[in-house]
Amino acid sequence: MKILYVMGTSSGIGGLEQHSFNLSRLMSQSHEVHFIADQHYQQYFQQQPLTVFHAVNFSKSRLNPCFILHIFRLIKKIQPDIIHVQGGKAAKIISILLPYLKISSVVTVHGMKNHLYSYRRFDAIIAVSQRVADRFHQFKNVHTIYNGIELPSQTFRPNINSQRRVVAVGRLDPVKAFDQLIIAWQEIDYPLDIIGEGSQRPMLTALIEKLGLQDKVRLLGYKQDILAEINNSQLLVISSHKEGGPIVLAEALLLKVPVVATNVGMVAEFLPKPYIVESAHSQHLKQSIQSALDNLAQLELDFLGSFTKAEHELSLHRMYEKTFSLYHDLVKYPNLGKHNDLEKHHDLEK
Repeated sequence: MKILYVMGTSSGIGGLEQHSFNLSRLMSQSHEVHFIADQHYQQYFQQQPLTVFHAVNFSKSRLNPCFILHIFRLIKKIQPDIIHVQGGKAAKIISILLPYLKISSVVTVHGMKNHLYSYRRFDAIIAVSQRVADRFHQFKNVHTIYNGIELPSQTFRPNINSQRRVVAVGRLDPVKAFDQLIIAWQEIDYPLDIIGEGSQRPMLTALIEKLGLQDKVRLLGYKQDILAEINNSQLLVISSHKEGGPIVLAEALLLKVPVVATNVGMVAEFLPKPYIVESAHSQHLKQSIQSALDNLAQLELDFLGSFTKAEHELSLHRMYEKTFSLYHDLVKYPNLGKHNDLEKHHDLEK
């Protein structure tokens, strides 16, 4: 099978990008794989020699006629059996072209969307959580496939009592609510390490200094080995206002590291209720995190079911199997998902 991936982000490495790279790498081991993405990402494909990378400039407007025509000609040249689009920007561009391509198509939705119109022309929609899938309840062919990850074979989970540290991972952007997490830490007597870079670093640094938390809260910046950082902690905190997966949740659960998180993405599908935070408000975060840290022995017991479910559902192999099964059905039965028309067209832009 000849598979084409299209990813529309223009910089940065987050959950969407990691997911796309991992999936294309696995598929390239048995199939011919092409990948259209911004030129910024070409360096990452030097480690994926079996994937044919096509560099374009996705920093241009998604409605630029010349850019859309260039993408169209590139797809016609590749002639894939199926096209798999990652994220909203790429979905909007490819949805314009689909009526002229006559190719089986699937789109992965990585977060909550308000405007659904661009997705109606795809034969199938993959949601990275049931929460995201529920947003597309009016579409016909929607599948929940969790973002899977692969742990190194030598990964070792130390005893939970050996690291007195809590970690949070993500871009330093407003959606992650790290400011609320830092405010919550005024009354928590534990080291907190926030791993990631982003536009809010100056503001968060100033907040830490203003609250006098320099001895408890550190901004560690970008780290190459996120798994090692999570593994060397007693607890992962996800304080986000919204998320798609997030992948960091899968990483923690597969490492058997407990998590306290706001109710975003697939959190409600994997975490015990006592560890799901009511909101990203600092007081709610403080109460849930402090309760977890005060009962570390119980924490491990409470998460046994979550760890077992994660082993079954959140592996990279599981993601590959479910995704390729969908590809196979769409290519073999080309009318299976044509098209994802909505039952109520007046709800498209809600």
